[in-house]
Amino acid sequence: FAAPSSPRPGFRMALEDPSSVEVLLYTRAGCCLCDQAKQLLGELQKKTSFAFREVDIDQDPQLFARYNEEVPVVFIHGKKAFKFRIDSRQFLKRLEQGRPSEPRAARRP
Repeated sequence: FAAPSSPRPGFRMALEDPSSVEVLLYTRAGCCLCDQAKQLLGELQKKTSFAFREVDIDQDPQLFARYNEEVPVVFIHGKKAFKFRIDSRQFLKRLEQGRPSEPRAARRP
């Protein structure tokens, strides 16, 4: 996995780790709920590892049409998980549900 050399407008990679779970945040400038979501995701990254991508919907007409009334929208493992507000406990639960399982030999009894 290689990050694009020049990401499209509105795209920001906050953490690059191809082995971690991807969290996608659809957002826009001037959105206080979006700012709260970004702050909470930053705090949650201190607790557990995940790759975080932020996409400004105002830079993409299709995303604007789809999510204009719903931002912020959070996808975990490619599935819509939250809109408007993020519940920290549910976020961590959904994040862990999609992580790859440990190989059986590596599991402890």
